Amino acid sequence: MSVRFVAFAVFLGTVSTFVEAGEQKPSSAPQAEVEFRDGSVVKLTILDADLKVVTRFGTLTVPVTEIRRIDLGLRYPDGLTQKIDDAVAKLGDGDFKVRESAAAELRSYREWAYPGLLRAARSENAEVAKRGKELLDDLRQRVPDIETALSEKDRITTADFPIVGQISSATLQGHSPLLGDVVVRLHQAKAIRFSGPGSEISVTVKAEEHGTIMNQWLDTGLDVSPGMKLTITAKGTVDLDPNNPGQMVVNARGRDPRAPQAIGNLVIPPPIGPANANAGGFRVENGVMPNHGALVGRIGNGRMFLVGEKYTGTIRETGRLRLSIVNLGRTMSGGFTVSIVTE
Repeated sequence: MSVRFVAFAVFLGTVSTFVEAGEQKPSSAPQAEVEFRDGSVVKLTILDADLKVVTRFGTLTVPVTEIRRIDLGLRYPDGLTQKIDDAVAKLGDGDFKVRESAAAELRSYREWAYPGLLRAARSENAEVAKRGKELLDDLRQRVPDIETALSEKDRITTADFPIVGQISSATLQGHSPLLGDVVVRLHQAKAIRFSGPGSEISVTVKAEEHGTIMNQWLDTGLDVSPGMKLTITAKGTVDLDPNNPGQMVVNARGRDPRAPQAIGNLVIPPPIGPANANAGGFRVENGVMPNHGALVGRIGNGRMFLVGEKYTGTIRETGRLRLSIVNLGRTMSGGFTVSIVTE
């Protein structure tokens, strides 16, 4: 048996821990990256047409094509809570080997074991409390965001707004070129990012809500990665002086769209703002400061860039795309309808 074949078999064994393979079947549905709780990632085409999300206001049916990201809450597999309780009880067993085996078992359960370990750390049994605290310290190092990971609520980011609730199904249908049709068990998944090639989303950036002076960035729900081609187009206008409507209107470049092309569009200076442009959080690009009212973007906490009416570029960073409107200290109105295409 060749080394290459063995490596391939090991890969399939790893993936099968989280997905159940079926027949090969092509699909043109939305593409996504499924991040599992152990840090592994599998790229899939999502076959479900919609998801039912139970919220405090009722059940919503959300088309998958409208979803940009899903952050999954903690789900317990059937029977796991009893196994955790049994293992915690064994931490105080008189047999050293039994105690060690129980500790190893709890370690393997990762964040699922956290509530049980909290109870163990408060136990009146000195041995149980000692081992509970040690296991908690180990778990916090392996899962730094453990407190957040304990949330039972799912957060579904759509093109227009986030939804907080719980997806009613326990599984998600997908397709992999390698494995064929698969069933993703949601209790094993941490996040699902809909950022496959060819996707397009639309968002609205409002001047009243998304101004950089207050660090109010619109989360587009789109995660990008190096090598991805990004095209952003923006339509609409912003009024820099709503008290005198129509007198200081600019487009997404921060320029007067009514000015004759011969003079290259008049630049509208900020009516009132800090003397230091960087006070608004900007890093000047090539000595040019984005105009007041211009549309700008950033990836994660990276460098801000001018989007304007159209931006095209190849991504060199990994992170969430956010958009905002340059506001150097004055109330604005209006906004931009933005189309984002990834390839």
